[in-house]
Amino acid sequence: MKYREEIYLEENGEKIYGEKLPVIVNNNGYYLSYIAVFKNGLIHCNCEFINLDQLKNNINSGRLLQNIPDNETLQDRVYDILDIVTGWCSLKTRVWK
Repeated sequence: MKYREEIYLEENGEKIYGEKLPVIVNNNGYYLSYIAVFKNGLIHCNCEFINLDQLKNNINSGRLLQNIPDNETLQDRVYDILDIVTGWCSLKTRVWK
């Protein structure tokens, strides 16, 4: 199943469009999260903006995955909502439609 969602962020009153893509985060368990890739080259990942090299490092290190390994389970944690409520992610960097 493929999932893509068009999103945007605003910079100087201008909308910059991008796509939100699901990923698996490997952080003491496997969790569903999202990255957002914008037309201006910005990548929003784990509540911060990163560049392409940082994204590649996260993928190559096994921190970001497309699938969970065999015999593992996806943990029950919703990053988007809980990160806002608990303050782990500031509202100004949230990107959703």
